[in-house]
Amino acid sequence: MYLMQDKKITYIYAILAAMLMQLLSMPFLGPDIRFSYGLAFGTVVAIINHRILEKAGEWALIGGKGAALIVVGYMVRLAIYGGAFLYALQLGTESGIACLLGFTTLKLGLIYVYGIRPTIQKRRSLKSERRRNGK
Repeated sequence: MYLMQDKKITYIYAILAAMLMQLLSMPFLGPDIRFSYGLAFGTVVAIINHRILEKAGEWALIGGKGAALIVVGYMVRLAIYGGAFLYALQLGTESGIACLLGFTTLKLGLIYVYGIRPTIQKRRSLKSERRRNGK
């Protein structure tokens, strides 16, 4: 089950990933406003597309027209990604590349929240359980 709290945390980690990418780009690009804009724009588009995916999934399950809504939702999301990339690319190559990186920030947030964080929590609970059992 995808909880509202997990969704907020995922978005926070996506924004943190974008900030980290911005910091890592500084030695190479300096304070490049086009890169910063493209990165922020790509992150926002990724979050919006994620919300569209959620809504299309909900409507598909509730409405009974599952396959059609999934396909239409996918096409809309794909068009948004393509339009956003082309818009960012018009501002400059740096902005276009940063936009593509921004698209990945949400994926990094999802990987952390649902992959890395549970593994860390499981290890911590196993360690604390071993301590309590005296092993």
